[in-house]
Amino acid sequence: IGYGYDQLEPTLPKVVTMGERMPIERLSERARRVLTGLGFMEVMTYTLTNAGTNFELMRARGEAVEIANPVSEEYTIIRNSLLPCLLSVLRENRRNPLPQRVFEVGDVAVLDEGVETGARNVRRAAAAVIGEEAGFTYIKAVAEALLQELGIVHEVRSMEHPSFLEGRAAEFVSDGKSLGIVGEVHPEVILGFELEHPVAMFEFDLGNE
Repeated sequence: IGYGYDQLEPTLPKVVTMGERMPIERLSERARRVLTGLGFMEVMTYTLTNAGTNFELMRARGEAVEIANPVSEEYTIIRNSLLPCLLSVLRENRRNPLPQRVFEVGDVAVLDEGVETGARNVRRAAAAVIGEEAGFTYIKAVAEALLQELGIVHEVRSMEHPSFLEGRAAEFVSDGKSLGIVGEVHPEVILGFELEHPVAMFEFDLGNE
């Protein structure tokens, strides 16, 4: 400090390699640009949540990474889906004009006995729309536009999921593996999050961190 920062001359480090952004980060940034261009607003939510929000309100069952010593009952597990987080955002903004379109590109923790820690981080992209246009056709078109822009070859298969209306849900499949889900949210889930209007959502994997 005494010498003066302005007196220092920048030099490149004498190493063989140079740093660059990881492929998953470049893909995530691309997804953000596409969804922003489609009229969605990015949100950033907490990675910590609780079983009530993550499972019960979604009419779903499952297991998640648990916090050994949680400081609050609201944050006892690490999320394994972005969808409850987006619904929580819509709940906080339920007094604002409709339609509302939000998205998030972030990490979730998935249990995996094949790794040393017993869990691995997965980068996902998810989006939600609430209002009159919140239908299966619209949200599916948004999801497929994003997948196409990302260069992800996929197919769509009908499926049933407790969080979505019967006959209004489908999964994305790539290379024989399930990539994600899209559909219209079940009325019980909508009411559970204190919402009053139709909601349509999608979520799919971008890759491991």
